[in-house]
Amino acid sequence: MNNIRFPLVVFRLFAVCSGLCVCFTTLLSGCGPAYDIITTPPADDGVSLPIKSDLFLGVEVKINGKPADVLLDTGTVLFSLIPPSAVEEFGLVPAGANPYAGEQLGGVGVCGAVGANASLSDQIYVAERLDVGGVIIENAAFVVLEEEGFNTFESIRVSAILNGSLLAQVDWRIDQYGKQLSLFPLNTLAKPDAPAELRLIGPEPPFFLQLQGAPKIGGISTFLKYADSKADAVETLMDTGGGIELAVGENLFDTTGWNLSDLPNVEAGLFAAGGTCLTTRFRAPQVDVGSQTYKSVHSILLPDSEIGLIGWRFFANHETVSVSPHGGWIEFRKGGQTDGNFAAQLKSFGIELSLNPDGSYRVKKVTEGSDAQTDGVLIGDIVRAVNGVATDTLEGKSLLFGPGPMRDGVAVFTLESADGELRDFELTATPIL
Repeated sequence: MNNIRFPLVVFRLFAVCSGLCVCFTTLLSGCGPAYDIITTPPADDGVSLPIKSDLFLGVEVKINGKPADVLLDTGTVLFSLIPPSAVEEFGLVPAGANPYAGEQLGGVGVCGAVGANASLSDQIYVAERLDVGGVIIENAAFVVLEEEGFNTFESIRVSAILNGSLLAQVDWRIDQYGKQLSLFPLNTLAKPDAPAELRLIGPEPPFFLQLQGAPKIGGISTFLKYADSKADAVETLMDTGGGIELAVGENLFDTTGWNLSDLPNVEAGLFAAGGTCLTTRFRAPQVDVGSQTYKSVHSILLPDSEIGLIGWRFFANHETVSVSPHGGWIEFRKGGQTDGNFAAQLKSFGIELSLNPDGSYRVKKVTEGSDAQTDGVLIGDIVRAVNGVATDTLEGKSLLFGPGPMRDGVAVFTLESADGELRDFELTATPIL
């Protein structure tokens, strides 16, 4: 069973004022309201939202009063992103030229070299009001991610991807092993005795926006030590949009001193923004994050890359994760389940999937000798539900690729055959790593 890797859109872009007014008169008269500024912060005791996916930080927000499932993605260091259909759906209005209009985004996602031909719209679009559990951003900026060959939003079943600016303006905490997000006013959470270091990613806003209180927006990173606790720590992007535990760039891997052939590993397909590519899943012998040590961590190799990622599954394997962006720290707090979660075997239900243009998945390969082959799963069958939950929903996508059914060991797949017949298959997962 393939896990899923979600968009990593690592660009360096600042919040811009409508019309990009930068002349001397701008400094005297000011521009319009700066983008992405929280105007109603969390209550002193915080606000909490349920997290709707096992694969990424997916929550329900209101965009101009209309409910929407969105991804809060600390791995997106640009404007927040929407598909073309969202402009009309949520009543967004154009608010100025996008200086990156039409730029080809060959580096979008882990598999950016294959699949998609993606570019950004020539306009910045604005939502008058963005409501995240009562935390309000007015004048929230988006750009349209236009794609051919691979639709990011269909594949992950969200209406928008919010960049790191929201989570850079609050203290926040993940509880219950990735089930609850709580937002607090800045510098509210008490600093622990031995936190890990944290850094905001993104350039300082232009001076005229600093005058208006524009935040330093973008992603968030922390620092890992690979293999040798005496080695220098490596800055690693925190990617709440990535349905993995750890990812190590192929070129970065070369500096760890590990020999891949000596580690438990398996070649596997990987879904990502930009297409599908082959990668290697392996067990990292040891990584240190702050004062915490982790052994035999499920990881993936990023082809032709020099970056490292801490993905959402790393967050969700902890009882609590506390983050203070302006305090510069993050604390991963292990719980009773944590060691077992990290040690969980990678399993397969005996089917490999490929993505259809409408966001559904079809069977492209059936493993010889598996339950799927014995029970009559056919190449070309389309997965419509897992354990009764439709896969065209955020929750269903989580069941299709998330760890829950794998750890349970058995799942019921509802498949649609070429002639439209729906059939249920109870499949047993078997270990592959």
